[in-house]
Amino acid sequence: MEPVTTRFAPSNTGLIYLGNLRTGIFSYFLARQNEGTFYLRIDDTDSKRSDIKYSQEIKDILKIFQISNCGIYYQSERKIIYDIAFEQLLASNDIYKDGDVYKFKIDNSDLSYYDELLKKEIIINKEIADIIVRRSDGSYLFNFCCAVDDSVMGISHVIRGSDHINNTIIQLQIIKRLGYPTIPKYISSLGLIKELSSDGQYSLMSKRDGSSSVRHYLERGYYPEAILNCIMRLGCSFGTDEFLPTWQLCENFSINGLNSNSSYFDITKLNSYQSTCIQREEVFDLLNEFNKMNKHELFKEYLDDYVEYSEDKLKLIISLYQNRLTTLEDLGILQYIFKNNWKLEISIIKSISGIVIDKVLYYLEEFKNTYIDHDQATIDLKKLVKDVSTELKLPSKEIYLDLRKCLTGNETSPDLQKIVNILGIDEVLKRLHNCNDYFYEIN
Repeated sequence: MEPVTTRFAPSNTGLIYLGNLRTGIFSYFLARQNEGTFYLRIDDTDSKRSDIKYSQEIKDILKIFQISNCGIYYQSERKIIYDIAFEQLLASNDIYKDGDVYKFKIDNSDLSYYDELLKKEIIINKEIADIIVRRSDGSYLFNFCCAVDDSVMGISHVIRGSDHINNTIIQLQIIKRLGYPTIPKYISSLGLIKELSSDGQYSLMSKRDGSSSVRHYLERGYYPEAILNCIMRLGCSFGTDEFLPTWQLCENFSINGLNSNSSYFDITKLNSYQSTCIQREEVFDLLNEFNKMNKHELFKEYLDDYVEYSEDKLKLIISLYQNRLTTLEDLGILQYIFKNNWKLEISIIKSISGIVIDKVLYYLEEFKNTYIDHDQATIDLKKLVKDVSTELKLPSKEIYLDLRKCLTGNETSPDLQKIVNILGIDEVLKRLHNCNDYFYEIN
């Protein structure tokens, strides 16, 4: 098989979004599968819109997704190559001056190319106007730079969405007029990605929408492998929807699995892959990820009342909720654990038994007084509930239910003994007293 060389050529005018990343990963996997070469080529020729911070963001994102051992090129540093190609086309009258700019002459009798995905000739029946290739300031535009670079760099395959069909024809004409020997194989009818918009309708995913950016999901605690599993299924079949590790996604990837139909980004599918990642993770690693997250954003609703836990207790919290988490951001909604002055809803207060809480408080205060250091006092919940149940002649499940309501605000929760261990005896007593006081206040 001929050598495979692919490229990912994003512009540095904004955050990289999920559709960008999908194209980049498809191209990377194709090269890696065939022991070929993959390049990152940053389109930064538009000096007014380009921003170096987005160039760095592109590289950072690719590194997060384990793409770091590739050649990196900046089109702004390749002007001499474009100058040579420009002069050649100017001399052959394929480029002409129009006011302050220069345009490339489109041959409207040759508006076709062979698409490797559809396995057929793509023909455009509508004329394409001549395109600007050089601005008045001497800088070059996308189609010209892309065509020159793809051929000069020896790119063998170009993967892109169906919105680039016209661009493909234009670039192919530029390469042919230059007489360059390398003409890429184009896979340029890849189905576009649609997402559910605020009006309940599906619309094309756009990089101009910040919520579609890869960074948006990473900052919310989504794992790269979860994101990868989700976006790789958008326009590509892997024979299964089950979670696959990155190496297996690469191994199973095939151009024949790509399709030209629109695909639909489904947050529930992403959440499913994310949940799989979290269940597989070690608690220590989850804690590290949690510590990296922006606490000001995560706990913004009660930041002034946020409780700082020790690492050991944070491990307990994470392990307790690990099988219930979609993202680590979900920990932020556990107000009953992370909020200091936490209050119950009145409906919960009215549903508990004041007699039960009175008796629990009595036993706990007695137990607490046997310890000088309260941190050493570990509540044996099973014994406590049994003692209260025996004295009040009530079923144990009723005692547990009232305790769970008082301590968590819910009728269901993870293991209540573990929650009590996290809160500690002083916090448990504080919550029970507050609950009891409020109960008698409204009854």
